[in-house]
Amino acid sequence: MTSENQSLPPAKSPWFWGVPVLASAMAILLWVTQTNQALFILLNGAVGGEILWSHVTLLGDALVALVLLSPFVGRRPEILWSALLATLLAVLWVHGMKELLQVLRPAAVLEASEIVIIGPTHRLSAFPSGHSTTIFTLVGVVVVCLRQSSWAIGLLTLAALVALSRVMVGAHWPLDILGGAFGGWLAALGGVWLNQRMPWGRGRIVQGLIGLFLAVAAVWLFQFDTGYSLAMGFQRVLAGLCLGFSVWGLWRLIRQCKD
Repeated sequence: MTSENQSLPPAKSPWFWGVPVLASAMAILLWVTQTNQALFILLNGAVGGEILWSHVTLLGDALVALVLLSPFVGRRPEILWSALLATLLAVLWVHGMKELLQVLRPAAVLEASEIVIIGPTHRLSAFPSGHSTTIFTLVGVVVVCLRQSSWAIGLLTLAALVALSRVMVGAHWPLDILGGAFGGWLAALGGVWLNQRMPWGRGRIVQGLIGLFLAVAAVWLFQFDTGYSLAMGFQRVLAGLCLGFSVWGLWRLIRQCKD
């Protein structure tokens, strides 16, 4: 396996505070200026189209995002274990805040003529965006563990696009996706921190179970209904590739046990 970086970056490092501070600053600006709704109307449906944003937003679906961890099976146990722990924290953040705040989504506030909706129509539990939280949680874990600028720039750009897609498909307000980025990144830091204190999760048995889970999830993904039928072909390609990565990673773990 490649060398592992299991420690959190120092608090002064941009890998630690960059995303949550930027997300907080932008959220405060939107709140103070009362431009959350205006920005949504400006962005929603402005560029791209159904095909583009259906494909981009697919990557924030919880099942899809988890399956995308498959390339790390048998290679980076600290990433898989940190991601699993971070996912649990992210679930608490998303569902806790949704139940507490009960913010209405754009479809429940705006007239039909004011909004472009791609995919399913949701009206309740806006803050925070689950897709945004999911992608920033998993990207955060990978970025913090790898700490390679070349990877970080690409992954953060991807995460930002996935978060933005939630506005473009009419599912969330800008504040929702900023809340997702904030909570998702903190969940990622929490997952890496817990990984340091629970090293048994990096053992081959737990890693094998995670790999098996990801393989089953990849099979499930072939027919899973995300609500974005235009991206089904892309979804199945991802499922096939990630199933292959999971099986290959499990084979690597089996071989390591024999050595």
